[in-house]
Amino acid sequence: MKRLVEIVAFGMLLLTMEAVHAMPIGVRTLLHAHAVARQLPEVQQQSWTVILDADNGKSVSVPQTWIAEHENLVRNNGGNVSTALRATAANGRLSVVECYVIGLDPESTTNDFKITFFPMKADGTPDLENIVFDPPEARWNVEGARPVVKGAASLGGEWQAVTEENKAGFRFFKVEVVLP
Repeated sequence: MKRLVEIVAFGMLLLTMEAVHAMPIGVRTLLHAHAVARQLPEVQQQSWTVILDADNGKSVSVPQTWIAEHENLVRNNGGNVSTALRATAANGRLSVVECYVIGLDPESTTNDFKITFFPMKADGTPDLENIVFDPPEARWNVEGARPVVKGAASLGGEWQAVTEENKAGFRFFKVEVVLP
């Protein structure tokens, strides 16, 4: 009876089982782990869902890889990821999950969402199409999220969405990020 020789593929190197068994246990373990990892189907990335607006059912899924980049936040919140995502970011104005949505570092005290250019037209009304934000929308992490300019006629007045038709009636402006 012929003896079958098993072959393990490792990159471009082909090894017989005898060669594998002659290796130190650490190298064998590495080879086995690599072979198993290559055979497993791609596992979907784990994410955490945070509800931002319960009335409208708006939520955000934050990938585990992003959370891992900010492990100090989780550690500082007792190891609870959900609590960490709802915590106030280091800038003191946004939550950690809001920082994720718009592409900010939640551990930076100087990062903030801001308007860097708010152009006005000749008639004194804002040029809504040419407002520049920092970070720009291209850096945002949630597809479909969009900035909405809101205005108020006076301090303490009611904030309303600014449109081409009503923009002349406002003296104060702010921006909110709306989720899809």
